Amino acid sequence: MLRYLLWICAALIPLFTSNGVVMSVMTFTFILGVLAVSFNLVYGITGQLTLFHAAAFGLGAYATHLSMLHWEVSFWTGTAFAMAFVTVFAVVLGFICFRFRLKEFYFAVVTLAFAEIVRLVVLNWHSLTNGSLGINFSLKPTLWVPGMGLVEIKGPLIWYYFALAVLMLALVFYTAVVRSWAGQAFQAIRLNEDLAAAIGINAFRYKLLSFVLGSIGASLAGSLYAY
Repeated sequence: MLRYLLWICAALIPLFTSNGVVMSVMTFTFILGVLAVSFNLVYGITGQLTLFHAAAFGLGAYATHLSMLHWEVSFWTGTAFAMAFVTVFAVVLGFICFRFRLKEFYFAVVTLAFAEIVRLVVLNWHSLTNGSLGINFSLKPTLWVPGMGLVEIKGPLIWYYFALAVLMLALVFYTAVVRSWAGQAFQAIRLNEDLAAAIGINAFRYKLLSFVLGSIGASLAGSLYAY
């Protein structure tokens, strides 16, 4: 009951204030909430301390904008590309880590190393990312609204409700994952990986699945954060 009350309160906040600062802070809070929920799947539910999450967040942001800029695709196509790109990256990294059964500190160090590689590439590939100066965004994401057609997502109010809707969908998705058979396997691995393997749970497969699903959520949050 409290959960639904919080959602109602969040939806009603714009009715009591039109302050741009408040709206912006809340919008970024919702976007970072997507990042937190996806991280919780990997660390809180599966027990794998990943430090690659920030890199997936950044890769999602860059991949979305650069695909829109150079390929002239829509925001949603760019976001889908970014999620696919991060998925491939996460599969490769996860395969390396989990195939060699890296746990706890070792897994954290390897994912941190990959995250640092991503950071250095972004800072030094000036022709693509403009390095530390960043990218000036001129493109606007659009959303199809029944009866109105394509509407640009701009302004504090639209972004507020858009980010809130994405956070709600992310919570629904990750809650469904946790309550599924895969989610039960994730929790079993967190509690005792050897015992989970003894009852037939493929630890490598489920840890990789958790890592990929979490990274996809981070990519989505990055795509929204960039714009």
